[in-house]
Amino acid sequence: MHLYHPVMFVGLGGTGCRIGAELERRLREELCGPDGLKLHGPAFGLTELRPFELPSCLQFVYADLSEDELGQLRRRSVPNEAHSEVADRTAYYAYDLLPQFRSYPEVAKFLRVKAADFVRDWLPPGEHEPMVVPLRLGAGQLPTVGRAALYATVSDSVEVLRQPIIRAIGRITNSAPELRLLNPAREPGLQTVDVFVAFSVAGGTGAGIFYDYLHIVESAFRQAGIDAKIYPLVLMPSAFEAGSGGGVNASLNAGRALLDMFRLVDELNQDQRAHGDLGGTPTVRGRHVRYPREGDVPMRLGAMQTAFLFSKAVGIARDDLHRSIVALILSLVGLDVPAGGRDAGGPVSFADSFINGVVERQSMSPTRIGCRGVSTSLVGSLTVPFDDLADMFAGRLLGRGVRELQLVPPGRSESNRDLIREFFNGSSVGPVWQRAAGAFDDPAAEQGIKGAAVIRGMLRERGVRMGDSLQNLDQTLLRTMPELVRDFNPADGARSVLRHADLFRLRRVVLGEAALAENIDQLGVRGVMEGRRVPPAATVKAWESDPRPPQLIELRDRMGGLVKATVSEKPVVDTIALQDEWFRYRARRFWHASWNDHRQTWQQRLTRFTGHLRSLIEELTAYERGCEEAFNRRAEELYRARVGVTYLLPPRQDLEQTYAEMLRRLARRGKRENATEGEILNALLGPDGWANALAEASVLGRSGGTEGLRNILGLLKQEVAGILRGGDPDEVPLLPHMSNLLRVAAKRAQDVPVADSDVQQFVGTLSGMLPGGFMPEGSGRLSVLVVYPAAEADEMVEKWLSGQLRIVTRRGDKPVQFRAVQTESITVVLTRTAMGITEVPELRQVLLDWAGAVREPRADSFLPWRQRLGFGEDWLATTETHREEILVRLLCAAWNGQVECIGGSDSPERIRIALSRRPDAEAMVLELGAFGRASSWGSLLRQYETWTLADGGEIRLNFCAQLMESMPNGFTGILDDPHPLYWELVGMADRQVKVLTDMRERMPAGARQRCEQLIGFWSRTLPAARQRTFLREAPNGNSLIALEITVKNRHDEA
Repeated sequence: MHLYHPVMFVGLGGTGCRIGAELERRLREELCGPDGLKLHGPAFGLTELRPFELPSCLQFVYADLSEDELGQLRRRSVPNEAHSEVADRTAYYAYDLLPQFRSYPEVAKFLRVKAADFVRDWLPPGEHEPMVVPLRLGAGQLPTVGRAALYATVSDSVEVLRQPIIRAIGRITNSAPELRLLNPAREPGLQTVDVFVAFSVAGGTGAGIFYDYLHIVESAFRQAGIDAKIYPLVLMPSAFEAGSGGGVNASLNAGRALLDMFRLVDELNQDQRAHGDLGGTPTVRGRHVRYPREGDVPMRLGAMQTAFLFSKAVGIARDDLHRSIVALILSLVGLDVPAGGRDAGGPVSFADSFINGVVERQSMSPTRIGCRGVSTSLVGSLTVPFDDLADMFAGRLLGRGVRELQLVPPGRSESNRDLIREFFNGSSVGPVWQRAAGAFDDPAAEQGIKGAAVIRGMLRERGVRMGDSLQNLDQTLLRTMPELVRDFNPADGARSVLRHADLFRLRRVVLGEAALAENIDQLGVRGVMEGRRVPPAATVKAWESDPRPPQLIELRDRMGGLVKATVSEKPVVDTIALQDEWFRYRARRFWHASWNDHRQTWQQRLTRFTGHLRSLIEELTAYERGCEEAFNRRAEELYRARVGVTYLLPPRQDLEQTYAEMLRRLARRGKRENATEGEILNALLGPDGWANALAEASVLGRSGGTEGLRNILGLLKQEVAGILRGGDPDEVPLLPHMSNLLRVAAKRAQDVPVADSDVQQFVGTLSGMLPGGFMPEGSGRLSVLVVYPAAEADEMVEKWLSGQLRIVTRRGDKPVQFRAVQTESITVVLTRTAMGITEVPELRQVLLDWAGAVREPRADSFLPWRQRLGFGEDWLATTETHREEILVRLLCAAWNGQVECIGGSDSPERIRIALSRRPDAEAMVLELGAFGRASSWGSLLRQYETWTLADGGEIRLNFCAQLMESMPNGFTGILDDPHPLYWELVGMADRQVKVLTDMRERMPAGARQRCEQLIGFWSRTLPAARQRTFLREAPNGNSLIALEITVKNRHDEA
């Protein structure tokens, strides 16, 4: 995989964070390789990067109210805990997103006091507000709560949010040297950055903060002088099961969120400056965000041309949908602009060329409810799940290895005396093991000592010197033992032992093992240290109470003193030996007493260490008990039928054989063909692997055993991944490379070592990659991108892939694009774009669900807290501009006599609007509803909204497209008189305003919203529609009100 342009990913809420972690993990898998050093190699030469560190042209920013979610990101995005620090070099986490308050009511009260003018329009009154507490766990699936928490945090300064983004931008601006090494053939362009913003509209956090974050991200880039191309990736409610973030509440959240999203898209793709205005950077004048100190934060025109909606296709799991979104991003960032497309002013990245090349987005939709800014996408990918297989195989290897290593060797086959001594020495208390008595000038060593009296005197002197030495030892221990105990470090002792033993033998060394033969092996380090704190057993019982050294009982010269006694005689030798034993005993008493005096310090450290050791051992033992079940469960998960993300795997019946071959290759690496799983495990981890896991357990306390286990699994997974990916160039890859399989299948290539069975498995899996009906929602023009593994484009391979994938396109869809990339996957990106909001079934449905909830409100729906820009809006989908455009066309139909009333014309129950006055003309039927004494005509636009959202089929869209082009008959020639219904309709406006105003005065203040809406229809929308100008030659007048005057003048003249 190659990188051609800088990219930023912004993950919002739990969904965005999970997608980002998966993206980071996949990028590390593709760019860094199984050992994390691929970018260090001769192909790139990025030697300054740490293992598994991504280039700085890739940056990630995460924001979530849930601190737990943010806390797990590092671990999810790197191979194992040992590499968690490299995540911080390219990822930034908005930990300061939570305000100082614990609950939503506190936040709301704070905002009403501090920022009343800024929150009045969107923060609902306190009555019936939800009790969301604690906020650190999330927004309670209420978007307003999420935005309020964010707003409280930035009420003093938006820099809390902007600074992580600015730091990430700073890394990107300094990434030119890396990009040159990644792509020496072209000059890196840093003036434009592709920004992918992922979130769900089903929950509270992502749906609550996305609008603010889009503005803040773009403004941060604008401040840095960089053009940001923003691509929102939006997970729809259908991706969530009811009870797991889905259901009615998710649909209600999505209804308003998507409306806000696509209104923003519309505004960003229409220049709203007055004609001839030559102001600076064009920005949106619509509903931008405002903050107390920052003021308005607008977005630059064209910064976001569309948003991609991801709905759950039949059979696709949410995790697989996340992976398919990641596959989309990888496909877009791993490709360069097509040859010849790098001209000045042209697209600067492949994503820009593939996504932003649609002019139709700025035109109105057929229904006139918004423009054509909606895009949908589905992604199908075929990949070898190296990471999952490595995880699964490493887990089984660990479990089986632990099972073997924890067995106690039988009989006398294991002696741990030397290792116990090694622990003492390594932990800096070796002297306590030795308990040295100290040196003294031994008179027994002098030559020529003869005679009983002389020898007795020598032995007495020897005892005195021993006593003096012991007194010196006692004084020395008083000075040195505190320092010795202070330096006691059981972890260092364990590291010394682990140079010669595995973790389970270390446990036997430290804690002892009753099944071993030797007493010292049964005691272990802990038993020996405890033994050192009580007086040692004396060889002679009297020594325990008599501190005097042993003396010679009887020794005589022989033959009247002529034959002198010598020191070599047995009584003398025995006495000297007894004195030596006494000296050692007395010295040990001093050592033990001194060691005991400081027991509180060393016992505490030893107990803490043994607790960590036990914790790690218990985690490993528990893992071993469940490893086979976990292996089988993971295998079932890998081999289950999938949609969206398809895995190329060995046949299920060959999985055990693949595992066994992996073990053989690992054993050969260790130069032992017949090594057992325990021996392989010990060899792979080595002293450092065991020691680091134990250190992890020691540092993190209670959870340390779990983290140590993760550390071990991560190291094993890294080694296994290298085997699975064919790290040894002299061996056939254990899992065949997809590029080789593709060449053999498509071109019958003979120069690659691939088995026929593997090719057949590949072809069969590829054929089922895109099931029937696997298409993105909507009726827009389909674009298809197929990314396949190859060093360069291959027409024969592309033709073969086209036949295997069987992608169904319609007339008007774009030709399928093929791109060759050096990766181990085949990805098919399907997108529909340039659609209005009524053309996507799930988008229509969530808007209808919202309308139903508004029509029949329930207290537990909390509708005012499911928006982020205004809680008082009652229109389903249209803005005032939309309503004026729609109404003018409906009035044209009335002018032409194409509107038929059922139930009277002043307040009809139902109207029928036809495309012409022919009896067989197609027509729409709208069920109108009166509001008290007011006319049912006031519900005309509301019912039009509902009618357009009820069905987004091509027939209804074509009907709307024709209806919305209606003009008064004879507009450019001899103008027809308006139908009487037209005059009746426009003539009742003043009367209706008076009726509704009278009604409003008698209504409670909190129940006037619908009445205000109807007054607005008659007093504002209708007059504006009559004054709206037509863009045609207009000899009779260029608006309805002008045409009315023309007709009246004509009648007056007649």
